[in-house]
Amino acid sequence: MDYAIETTDLTKCFGSLTTVNKVNLNVEKSTIHGFLGPNGAGKTTTIKMVVGLLRPTSGSVKVLGQEVHVDDADSRLNIGYMSELPKSLNISKARNFLIFTLHVRDVEARKGRSNSQANRFGWFKRKRK
Repeated sequence: MDYAIETTDLTKCFGSLTTVNKVNLNVEKSTIHGFLGPNGAGKTTTIKMVVGLLRPTSGSVKVLGQEVHVDDADSRLNIGYMSELPKSLNISKARNFLIFTLHVRDVEARKGRSNSQANRFGWFKRKRK
């Protein structure tokens, strides 16, 4: 079976501290999953390895059948990740967040994309109150 996400013995150590220990996941396509656990359980560390932001100490990650590597941007093209935003940014509208994200990523080639995406989702069709 082709999985959306596959991890094999995914492990992350920071010095002598093992924060993620041989995690094996098989997440089917078109499903929704969540990570629940106490602070320090390794949820964020695991997600960061899955999206290619943190190099595993050992093990492997595949997203849509392709190995994910920290130093290979092409392996992360089909991955979207949104961490918690600092409250100081005060981005409360989806359109503003989309524009902010494109700006941060310096997506010059997609300059008009925020407007086309906003139109796609009907954000400009709503009347302001």
